[in-house]
Amino acid sequence: MIDVTEVRIIRDPETGAILQVLDDGKTKPNPLNDPLNHLDSDDDDNEEWNGFGENEHGVVDGSKVGTGGKTAVVRELEEQAARPKEKVPRKQSAREGQWAEDLVQKHGDDYAAMSRDMKLNPMQQSAGDLKKRVKKWKASQA
Repeated sequence: MIDVTEVRIIRDPETGAILQVLDDGKTKPNPLNDPLNHLDSDDDDNEEWNGFGENEHGVVDGSKVGTGGKTAVVRELEEQAARPKEKVPRKQSAREGQWAEDLVQKHGDDYAAMSRDMKLNPMQQSAGDLKKRVKKWKASQA
């Protein structure tokens, strides 16, 4: 990676050739011309952050030593995520039941004809989908 910095140069007035490059060693990279870049001059860019160290209470990175680096909140969230979700069956609305009833009155048990009916089935539900919906409607009628 190229380290972009700003330097001053001295040019030959006649030829325009670069005679000398003046680098004070204090310039910092500023490839985006960030006007706030000079505010970070007291930071040492050569130091790498290695995370939090262990303090006198046995805490490293915000969690107790020996817990695998997980806080109580993280462990609780993982437990909640591991629980199986309870499936709730979708209920058929009154309008959908009326729609299924209209299709059955017109076509009987011919689901292929129901799927091709442009007037009663404008969303072009498939024969298999219509069969499931009609079955659910019939179960609610019983």
